[in-house]
Amino acid sequence: MLRYAVILSPLVLLSACSGAPAELAGSRWTLTQLGDAPVATADPERVPYLIFESAGRVGGHGGCNQFGGDYAIEGSTIAITGTVATLMACTDGMATEKGFLAALESARSYRIEGQRLDLLDANGALLARFEATP
Repeated sequence: MLRYAVILSPLVLLSACSGAPAELAGSRWTLTQLGDAPVATADPERVPYLIFESAGRVGGHGGCNQFGGDYAIEGSTIAITGTVATLMACTDGMATEKGFLAALESARSYRIEGQRLDLLDANGALLARFEATP
Protein backbone atom coordinates (compact mmCIF):
# COMPACT_ATOMS: atom_id res chain seq x y z
CA MET A 1 0.00 0.00 0.00
CA LEU A 2 2.79 2.42 0.85
CA ARG A 3 4.37 1.66 -2.51
CA TYR A 4 1.29 3.03 -4.31
CA ALA A 5 1.28 6.18 -2.22
CA VAL A 6 4.86 6.91 -3.25
CA ILE A 7 4.02 6.30 -6.90
CA LEU A 8 0.82 8.36 -6.85
CA SER A 9 2.29 11.37 -5.05
CA PRO A 10 4.18 12.68 -8.11
CA LEU A 11 1.02 12.23 -10.21
CA VAL A 12 -0.99 14.33 -7.78
CA LEU A 13 1.69 17.03 -7.82
CA LEU A 14 1.79 17.04 -11.62
CA SER A 15 -1.97 17.39 -11.94
CA ALA A 16 -2.01 20.29 -9.44
CA CYS A 17 0.66 22.13 -11.48
CA SER A 18 -0.76 21.38 -14.92
CA GLY A 19 -1.81 24.97 -15.59
CA ALA A 20 -5.54 24.33 -15.80
CA PRO A 21 -7.42 27.44 -16.93
CA ALA A 22 -8.51 29.82 -14.20
CA GLU A 23 -12.24 30.24 -13.63
CA LEU A 24 -13.79 33.64 -14.29
CA ALA A 25 -15.77 33.68 -11.04
CA GLY A 26 -13.78 33.34 -7.85
CA SER A 27 -10.35 34.17 -9.29
CA ARG A 28 -8.51 37.38 -8.45
CA TRP A 29 -7.60 39.02 -11.77
CA THR A 30 -4.67 41.45 -11.62
CA LEU A 31 -4.58 44.09 -14.36
CA THR A 32 -1.43 43.76 -16.50
CA GLN A 33 -2.34 45.67 -19.66
CA LEU A 34 -4.74 48.40 -20.83
CA GLY A 35 -5.09 48.28 -24.61
CA ASP A 36 -1.52 48.02 -25.90
CA ALA A 37 0.10 49.57 -22.81
CA PRO A 38 1.50 47.44 -19.98
CA VAL A 39 0.36 48.40 -16.47
CA ALA A 40 3.02 48.68 -13.78
CA THR A 41 2.39 49.77 -10.21
CA ALA A 42 5.18 50.76 -7.83
CA ASP A 43 3.05 50.33 -4.70
CA PRO A 44 1.96 46.70 -4.13
CA GLU A 45 -1.00 47.97 -2.07
CA ARG A 46 -2.39 49.77 -5.14
CA VAL A 47 -2.28 47.04 -7.76
CA PRO A 48 -5.48 47.18 -9.85
CA TYR A 49 -7.49 43.95 -9.75
CA LEU A 50 -11.00 42.58 -10.07
CA ILE A 51 -12.93 39.63 -8.73
CA PHE A 52 -16.06 38.22 -10.35
CA GLU A 53 -18.39 36.68 -7.80
CA SER A 54 -20.66 33.80 -8.79
CA ALA A 55 -23.77 35.85 -7.90
CA GLY A 56 -23.31 38.32 -10.78
CA ARG A 57 -21.35 40.92 -8.80
CA VAL A 58 -17.90 42.22 -9.67
CA GLY A 59 -15.60 44.22 -7.44
CA GLY A 60 -12.02 45.18 -7.00
CA HIS A 61 -9.50 47.97 -6.69
CA GLY A 62 -8.71 50.43 -9.47
CA GLY A 63 -5.33 51.46 -8.10
CA CYS A 64 -6.77 54.23 -5.94
CA ASN A 65 -10.43 53.42 -5.25
CA GLN A 66 -12.50 50.34 -4.48
CA PHE A 67 -15.24 49.64 -7.01
CA GLY A 68 -18.17 47.32 -7.53
CA GLY A 69 -20.83 46.58 -10.07
CA ASP A 70 -22.85 43.88 -11.79
CA TYR A 71 -21.96 41.52 -14.60
CA ALA A 72 -23.76 39.06 -16.83
CA ILE A 73 -22.25 36.47 -19.14
CA GLU A 74 -23.70 34.36 -21.90
CA GLY A 75 -21.20 32.18 -23.70
CA SER A 76 -18.22 34.45 -24.32
CA THR A 77 -20.21 37.69 -24.15
CA ILE A 78 -20.00 39.85 -21.04
CA ALA A 79 -21.75 42.98 -19.83
CA ILE A 80 -20.38 44.88 -16.83
CA THR A 81 -22.82 47.51 -15.64
CA GLY A 82 -23.64 49.77 -12.73
CA THR A 83 -20.01 50.29 -11.78
CA VAL A 84 -19.56 52.59 -8.78
CA ALA A 85 -16.34 53.53 -6.99
CA THR A 86 -15.22 55.31 -3.87
CA LEU A 87 -14.07 58.88 -4.48
CA MET A 88 -10.56 59.09 -3.06
CA ALA A 89 -8.08 61.29 -4.90
CA CYS A 90 -4.61 59.84 -5.39
CA THR A 91 -1.45 61.47 -6.71
CA ASP A 92 -0.52 58.37 -8.74
CA GLY A 93 -2.60 55.91 -10.69
CA MET A 94 -5.70 57.95 -11.47
CA ALA A 95 -5.19 57.72 -15.25
CA THR A 96 -4.81 53.94 -15.03
CA GLU A 97 -7.90 53.67 -12.85
CA LYS A 98 -9.98 55.79 -15.22
CA GLY A 99 -8.90 53.62 -18.18
CA PHE A 100 -9.51 50.44 -16.19
CA LEU A 101 -13.08 51.38 -15.25
CA ALA A 102 -13.81 52.55 -18.80
CA ALA A 103 -12.53 49.21 -20.14
CA LEU A 104 -14.87 47.32 -17.81
CA GLU A 105 -17.89 49.29 -19.02
CA SER A 106 -16.85 48.88 -22.69
CA ALA A 107 -16.21 45.12 -22.52
CA ARG A 108 -18.50 43.05 -24.74
CA SER A 109 -16.70 39.70 -24.74
CA TYR A 110 -13.98 37.88 -22.87
CA ARG A 111 -11.60 34.98 -23.26
CA ILE A 112 -9.58 32.99 -20.79
CA GLU A 113 -6.38 31.29 -21.89
CA GLY A 114 -4.65 29.49 -19.03
CA GLN A 115 -4.20 32.08 -16.29
CA ARG A 116 -4.89 35.08 -18.55
CA LEU A 117 -8.19 36.94 -18.98
CA ASP A 118 -8.76 39.33 -21.88
CA LEU A 119 -11.66 41.77 -22.04
CA LEU A 120 -12.55 42.75 -25.61
CA ASP A 121 -14.67 45.50 -27.15
CA ALA A 122 -17.50 44.98 -29.65
CA ASN A 123 -14.96 44.70 -32.50
CA GLY A 124 -12.79 42.14 -30.69
CA ALA A 125 -10.03 44.65 -29.82
CA LEU A 126 -8.21 44.16 -26.53
CA LEU A 127 -9.39 46.55 -23.82
CA ALA A 128 -7.68 45.01 -20.80
CA ARG A 129 -5.58 41.97 -19.92
CA PHE A 130 -5.38 40.33 -16.51
CA GLU A 131 -3.44 37.51 -14.86
CA ALA A 132 -5.03 35.23 -12.28
CA THR A 133 -3.24 35.68 -8.97
CA PRO A 134 -3.61 33.82 -5.70
